[in-house]
Amino acid sequence: MVLDADGAASALALWDAALATTWSGPDVWVHGDVAPGNLLLTASRLSAVIDWGCCAVGDPACDLAIAWTTFDGAARDRFRRRLGVDDGTWLRGAGWALWKALVTLEGEPETGRANRDRADGARRTLAALLPG
Repeated sequence: MVLDADGAASALALWDAALATTWSGPDVWVHGDVAPGNLLLTASRLSAVIDWGCCAVGDPACDLAIAWTTFDGAARDRFRRRLGVDDGTWLRGAGWALWKALVTLEGEPETGRANRDRADGARRTLAALLPG
């Protein structure tokens, strides 16, 4: 089981809240898979973004999932301040992170180190997103 009853209720509340918001700004280019493996660093600074296979035009919230999948609380807060996104966009980004974590946990058997690492990352994401 991915979530207990309380976790499932919290996840559903987050999902419903994210779905209740809408993007009313202009469509923008989105990467679609902003993750550490797609970000290249030189001297600890971002130097390139690779793997544009999921790029599209639309709501920028999908590129915010990294705030929960990769950053801790303080880094997440700095990331949000630097982006300056509105509350609805931030909430939809949390919805994308929730989706990504749940799909990872439900869809991958926990055999092999790579799968365990992905499952552990998904559990950390859920812990960052859901109370308790």
